[in-house]
Amino acid sequence: MGAYLDKPILDKYEDSGEANGLRYGLSSMQGWRTEMEDAHTIKTDLGRKGWSYFAIFDGHSGKKAAEHSAEHLLSTIMSTNKFKRDIKAGIREGFLELDRNMSNCLELEGVPMKSGTTAVCAFVTPDEIIIANCGDSRALLCRQGQPFFGTLDHKPSTVKERERIVNAGGRVMMRRVNGCLAVSRTLGDFDYKDSSCADQCEQVVSPEPDVTGLTRDHDQDEFLVLACDGIWDQMDNAEMCDFVRSRLRVTDDLREVAKQVLDTCLYRGSKDNMSLILVVFPAAPKPCPEAILAEKQLDDRIEELMKEIMSNNEKEEFRFEHLIESLFNLNFEEKIPGLPPGGGLHSKQSYIAELYRKLYPDSAETITKPYVYSVVERSDQWADDTILFISCTIIEKDHSLSMATNVSSEGSTTSTAPRIFHISSSSDGSNFHKCPLCKSFKKYFWCKECIRSGEITSSRNDESYLNIRRALIELEENRCNIERTCSKQLEGKQRRDALQLKIRQAKERSRVLQLAVEEKRQRKISLGTKLIDLRERNRERTEKIKAYKTKSEALEDCVSKKWEDVRLTQEKLNSMHEDLKRLSKLRVQQLFKYVFPISFVKAPMSSFSSELESSGDTITKELAEASQTTYIRNRWVYNDYNNEMQYSIVAPCLPGSGNYSSYNIWAQNADSIPVSEDTDVEMNPAFSISAALTYTAQLVNVLSFFLNVRLPFKMVYSEFSSNTINEQQFARRVARLNANILYLCITQKIDINALRVNATIHNVLQLKDNESADLGRQGPLELNDLQMTVLEKSIPADLKSSDDSDSDEGDSFTVEWEAVPHVQCPEAQAGPATVQSTVLNAQQSNSMAYGGLMNSAVASVASMWRGLTGR
Repeated sequence: MGAYLDKPILDKYEDSGEANGLRYGLSSMQGWRTEMEDAHTIKTDLGRKGWSYFAIFDGHSGKKAAEHSAEHLLSTIMSTNKFKRDIKAGIREGFLELDRNMSNCLELEGVPMKSGTTAVCAFVTPDEIIIANCGDSRALLCRQGQPFFGTLDHKPSTVKERERIVNAGGRVMMRRVNGCLAVSRTLGDFDYKDSSCADQCEQVVSPEPDVTGLTRDHDQDEFLVLACDGIWDQMDNAEMCDFVRSRLRVTDDLREVAKQVLDTCLYRGSKDNMSLILVVFPAAPKPCPEAILAEKQLDDRIEELMKEIMSNNEKEEFRFEHLIESLFNLNFEEKIPGLPPGGGLHSKQSYIAELYRKLYPDSAETITKPYVYSVVERSDQWADDTILFISCTIIEKDHSLSMATNVSSEGSTTSTAPRIFHISSSSDGSNFHKCPLCKSFKKYFWCKECIRSGEITSSRNDESYLNIRRALIELEENRCNIERTCSKQLEGKQRRDALQLKIRQAKERSRVLQLAVEEKRQRKISLGTKLIDLRERNRERTEKIKAYKTKSEALEDCVSKKWEDVRLTQEKLNSMHEDLKRLSKLRVQQLFKYVFPISFVKAPMSSFSSELESSGDTITKELAEASQTTYIRNRWVYNDYNNEMQYSIVAPCLPGSGNYSSYNIWAQNADSIPVSEDTDVEMNPAFSISAALTYTAQLVNVLSFFLNVRLPFKMVYSEFSSNTINEQQFARRVARLNANILYLCITQKIDINALRVNATIHNVLQLKDNESADLGRQGPLELNDLQMTVLEKSIPADLKSSDDSDSDEGDSFTVEWEAVPHVQCPEAQAGPATVQSTVLNAQQSNSMAYGGLMNSAVASVASMWRGLTGR
């Protein structure tokens, strides 16, 4: 039961979609009710492949229970442990769990506990359709054009439901639970679930659903309908199946099909909220040209009849209701063929109203609300057509009112009433006759015109049917007004109860807040005491901060002064470094100019060889060539270096190519070479190479001292003066000397491309002549990857090979160097060079000492050279 509006709300919520191999359409409408209490859920993504979920909820005494169930039922079902093992058991457990939780949720929201809802849901999987219903909302599966399965409504009048209600302490009155609730199973309605002697499923109103699993037949399953009782009260399962199938042959818009179902039920007299979900499977009927053409012909026929009726009734009092009645009368006379099965002319009333507004816009205001036309039909068992009779029968024995019965003579094939029911047209107008069947009871028969006009009476009441009908309409209107008044009063009581609940809750919150305020006050006092202590400590710390601030300022001044001193010292150090670099360059230039002069020398060709070569005789040329070779170790070795470019360091010369192999040849055969006082030493390259390498080694050591570079290999100039070294030792010592020279050049930033690996004197001269040289530089050495690769490749193989004989060679500076007086260079003034730096003075003093050692070494090498050359 519920309150109704003066005019229904016809706006519809519609939706449609396609997923998991099926299509669905939804339509819902508030209708005559004062509030929309229906809810629905459609979910096609359940986390399981091919699974879909559809549900309809029909609420009563408020919409909260329906909305709560629509939001939480699916999640509650899928969260149960049973659902993973047994789907049907999980669905049942989900319904019960939701009902247990709903009471707490609605109580927190301040909603009265009278709210409840029916529910019908369906899980559609690739192989099954699992349907659960609780209440009178229904699900219907159509298979192969026929209703295959439909859920049973849970009504209090059924034997099973009545037995449970009575056992739980309830009663069934006027086909309702305790005379109020029209269904026996719902979610919510906790006023009927307060029996402490019965479990949850045995209460007066039970939340337990009926769960049914159906195996899908993909070739025959056509569609599934889920709808509330506002629809099923006007259509049975067969009518629903026929009507939906007929609409699917006309259109594939499922929203339109669902909408037509709602409109048909509305015009049949449904005054409840209406919601419907239509789920269509692949085997459902498809739109076909024949059905579409038949539908168009039906619409044209209705339009033709409407124009005919309106043209025959042009009086001003002719209204839209009269048009509908006329069309229904024509339908009874079978003048409107092809109406949709299961829907009849009611399914076309929305089209008729739309067409009426279009054809007769001036009379459109007469359509104030949907017109409901009710009829009583009986089929004639002797004829193929349907004959409508509305009559009042008076039975003398019990004076009861009943419907007239159609009787036809055997063999009659006409659509008119049988002859025995024909009324005489006597002038007295009496219509009282004996029953032609039993010959005892008397009956009143009325003509068709009287029945249509309503001017018929009964023997017990002289008032006509038309007046009685009008009185009934007035009574219904009065009843509706009373229901609206009661509904408003009931709503006021519900609001009052809700406000009282809020007042109690507010008082409880106020009490809790007062306790919290008292606790905060005590805490405030405690914190106030702590605040006083903190302020005292902060005051003391503030006094200390002032003293610390003075110290901090003094420290900042000190740091600033130190930074200034560091800056000045750094500038002074940089200046000293520049002075040191200039002094280093000066000393290097003086060293090359006065101590170790180096020059280019090209030895002239011997007179004997030149005379032989100038001769044109072949034998003479061969003799000249033979004179340039020597037979050593059973082989002839080329020993003529007269035409090669050489470097002269002090006096001895070195080959410019860096090829010192002649030293090994002459040194290893020294016993076979006759050497006497008259021997020309210049003809022996070994002596010249040994002396030149000795000078070069000493020059490199002195340069490393002046430039403050630590050489990678320890070298002693006397290494090349010994006549006991073998060929491998000589090659290794030459390689070490060349490596030291390369390292010395690289540390002074000489371009690597200007250096040659084995060109000893050439590389030394780069320190003197190369413009890129940065003599006396300070700081670390930085080389890129390319330079490192070049250096790695430039290391001679002789340097990489190990020689145990050289491992014991030590630094013999203390033995071979002697302290001699410092010899002043001509360019410099007498006395030590003056540099404004303590570091430079210390460096200069060391330079003076090593300068004496250098002069002593030069003197020793010179004396050795004079002893060998006799000059």
